[in-house]
This record gives sequence, structure tokens and C-alpha cells, in this order.
Amino acid sequence: MNITQTVAAAVRGLVAERGMSELFVAHESGIPRVTLRRRLSGQTPFTVQELAEVGRVLDITVLDIIKRSEAVAA
Repeated sequence: MNITQTVAAAVRGLVAERGMSELFVAHESGIPRVTLRRRLSGQTPFTVQELAEVGRVLDITVLDIIKRSEAVAA
């Protein structure tokens, strides 16, 4: 798994843990749903700004998202 995929897996896990839908996260973060879907699938990497917006919605820092992605990779 590469970093794009591990970050995507970490964010997917957080979204699921918080019981949020992809549509809700897209709407609240301001990221177009199609773009968010590509990011969550690991097709394209999140930008730092996108991670910050998603983190705001999920109530988690970018650093904590990265830490979680490292755990996914291990």
C-alpha cells in the first residue's frame, strides 16, 4: 500500500467510525463529492487543505490523520 492509499484508508475508517456519510463529509468540507470519492478510493492523493477540511468535519487534526495512516500501513 502506498501513502495515498493508506491516508485514504485512514480517512475512510474515521468517516465510518463517526457514522458519517460520504455525501455529508463532502458537503460539510466543501470538497466536491466526485473529488472526495477519488480521494477516499486512493485514486488520487488528498491535498493538505483537503485533509484539513476533512479533519475539521471529523474533529481530528491532519497530524492525527497521518498518524492513523501510518498505523494502517504497519
